[in-house]
Amino acid sequence: VQTMRSRALVISIPSSLIVGFLASISASLI
Repeated sequence: VQTMRSRALVISIPSSLIVGFLASISASLI
C-alpha cells in the first residue's frame, strides 16, 4: 500500500505542476 501511495504522489505532484505551468502560459497568451 505504501509503495502505491508514494507512486501516486510521484505521479500527481509533477502533473499538478505541469497543469499550473500550462495554465500560466494560457493566461499570459489571453
